[in-house]
Amino acid sequence: MKVWLAVIVALMSFTVEGTGEVLVGWCDETGPGEYREHVADYDKCLGFLSRVVEANELLSSYEMNSVAHSEREHTFFCSSSVDVEQLRQIFLQWSRTESGLGGVAKGNAAVGAFRHFWPCH
Repeated sequence: MKVWLAVIVALMSFTVEGTGEVLVGWCDETGPGEYREHVADYDKCLGFLSRVVEANELLSSYEMNSVAHSEREHTFFCSSSVDVEQLRQIFLQWSRTESGLGGVAKGNAAVGAFRHFWPCH
């Protein structure tokens, strides 16, 4: 039960208001030395993307340790070890090929990017 509560809290942290376009705005060209360098937006971007990965890891850990789940039925993506800046670059690379991110929740946009790069099958 504690694990599910932790997963729900982690999921809620990245499903709050905002669209994929908002996330792109936080992430695009806001890093140190970049054109629109903006520390607050850069920190929001990295924090948000790392929480998406954390929620995924919590869910994956629960599934792999649960008698009820022998497969990754609910895991969003199967990630490899990358740092948060690499997460940002992966998200931005994916977002440049996607249209309509204004109608997609930012959590779903991040999961879509990571699923594209790290599918579980």
